[in-house]
Amino acid sequence: MSITSLSLLLVALLLTCSPTPAVSQQNGTVPCPLNFTILEQFSTGSNRPKFDRKIECQYILQGIRLVESQYLQLTGSFLPPPNASESCWAAYQTLADQVVPGFDIRTSCGFQTSWISQGCMNITTRAQFEDLVGNSTINSVVSNCNQSLENNSPCASCTTSLSSLSATYLTGQSIGNVSDCTSYPSIYAAAFANPYGPTDKGNAKCLFQLDFSAPSPGKKKRTLILIVVVACGFGLLFLIGGIWFSWHKYEDYMMKKRRKEYNDKIELGLGSALESISGSTTLVKFTFEEISKATKNFSRDNIIGRGGYGNVYKGTLADGSEVALKGSRTVRLPVIPILLTRLR
Repeated sequence: MSITSLSLLLVALLLTCSPTPAVSQQNGTVPCPLNFTILEQFSTGSNRPKFDRKIECQYILQGIRLVESQYLQLTGSFLPPPNASESCWAAYQTLADQVVPGFDIRTSCGFQTSWISQGCMNITTRAQFEDLVGNSTINSVVSNCNQSLENNSPCASCTTSLSSLSATYLTGQSIGNVSDCTSYPSIYAAAFANPYGPTDKGNAKCLFQLDFSAPSPGKKKRTLILIVVVACGFGLLFLIGGIWFSWHKYEDYMMKKRRKEYNDKIELGLGSALESISGSTTLVKFTFEEISKATKNFSRDNIIGRGGYGNVYKGTLADGSEVALKGSRTVRLPVIPILLTRLR
């Protein structure tokens, strides 16, 4: 056998024994470097609340950003390689099927495959981001975000500084709807500004709005008790107010009733007295209107003196007689006991 034939035979054997390239390599894709399994800790299983499609898509989007924050922390890069997009979507879909069965994240939410590896203003690395915003801004973010963000006040301080950063420096064009300019500050802060890292539940809740925790039975019970106490308090106040109002209305009614009974007794007694006097004398009766007209409605100008039972008024009767009337204008009865004296 010639040397040439032997060489060809060896080449053929080498090609036969060589491993077949992986399917991902044949198609130009690589395995996904993003670790989507870190999102499993935020799922509450069967206790997870049910959401509509819009909210589900929002949670899925924020989950991608949290995973990218961990990737940034480990590699210094905001985005995975472009040829890892397909494998990353497949890995994320596998996780989504465990939490929300039958929910196709790309079809349902409108995410395009290429968008998982495109971002903001051509910023792809930590160094590029820090060069753009400057050390003073980075120090401000760290100062506001370097503590537990599980409570509302620290979270508000941190997100306010991130919003200011975004409005000042990240005003360029975003590509797609996954890793856009609005998400970069939170991705960076969770990776480097906060000591607890992206997987901390306080960071996930504050920076990525990921909070699937259902209220504990004790919390539900306390909430129910609080609602009952507040309702009973309002009911008690309403009852006390009703009793107070009714009592005062009753007091006013009884006062008016007693006053009327008292006046009726006076009127009855005076009427009886006048009737008895009329039987034995030539008593002349005058009505209140006649006396009021005679004294010009008890005018102060007609007062000519004062006595133990009231003022003494000068009056002119209908027949022209001038008289002095002594009595009170405060008690109005059909017949009034007024001492009448003719002046001439």
